[in-house]
Amino acid sequence: MVLLLAQAALLNMNACSEGPFDPPYDATIGSSTEGLTVIYNAAVAEEDGYGLVYHNQAIVKHEDEYGRNLPLENIVVEIYSYWSGTYLLPEKAVTKVDDYLTECSEGNGDEEFQALCDVFLNDADNQYYELTGKFLLASDTGDPATYRPNYLRGVTDNRGIVDFYLFLDSTPGGGTDFGIEMSTSVDQTVLIVSSASTEGK
Repeated sequence: MVLLLAQAALLNMNACSEGPFDPPYDATIGSSTEGLTVIYNAAVAEEDGYGLVYHNQAIVKHEDEYGRNLPLENIVVEIYSYWSGTYLLPEKAVTKVDDYLTECSEGNGDEEFQALCDVFLNDADNQYYELTGKFLLASDTGDPATYRPNYLRGVTDNRGIVDFYLFLDSTPGGGTDFGIEMSTSVDQTVLIVSSASTEGK
């Protein structure tokens, strides 16, 4: 009877423990990309609320006794940008705008709008994004360019992944590098962002 009561108590403790959790000591964290190279041009020359957007993933895994790398769910991940002009945004902060390509192609909008279109139309695979209203409201002045989060704390999903976006409003300049650090309590990795000059150097 004592054994059964003890087992029941353990089951109740596990049921109440929802996490998030610290990973095992030998868990590793990685990035879905090894690095980014950005051509330094007008799109990332100044902090004006317009720039380049990249989707990325922090991935936490653990090797089991059979040598399999398995994803770890419900693990805290911290992400930090070492450049103040590159922001870290969770998925829910970003929304796609599907009619932007049509508007650009038809030449609609004012001069500033068309200048952005010229950059956008250079690559058919480009996608236009906007910050969701919730994150616009987090701005001190109502201007999206003033909301500049360089720290993100996330929790891995059932694939061991924290999805996030890098928004490069600016870079330090042509021919410079900076890091995006991703870490758990037991491991860390750094994604290097390299910005080339307009000549590609």
